[in-house]
Amino acid sequence: MSAEYIRNWPVFVLELDGQLLGFGEFLKVATKVFLNDLFVDPPWIGSGVGALLWNHAIDVARERSWASFDIESDPYAEGFYLKHGAVRIGDIRSSATGRVLPLLRYEVD
Repeated sequence: MSAEYIRNWPVFVLELDGQLLGFGEFLKVATKVFLNDLFVDPPWIGSGVGALLWNHAIDVARERSWASFDIESDPYAEGFYLKHGAVRIGDIRSSATGRVLPLLRYEVD
């Protein structure tokens, strides 16, 4: 992740006593805003770290007046996003891996 990327797009981390628990970042692709990453260190999955990062992501989207953002979801994370209000709008082929992944959208209120 370049310094220019961090200057231009919201990147956020959650840490505890210097230990990285998770992070998130947004990215604009063409005219769409994507929650590009929402990562929780595996030992912290199920502890509420993901929900804290998700809520912060929504706050960032509101601050920037985005009506919605899309999520190229890992299949194993889809349930998390659906539980937190995202809806599946189709599939998308990952440019990084070529895998077909769930494409979700969250409408910011």
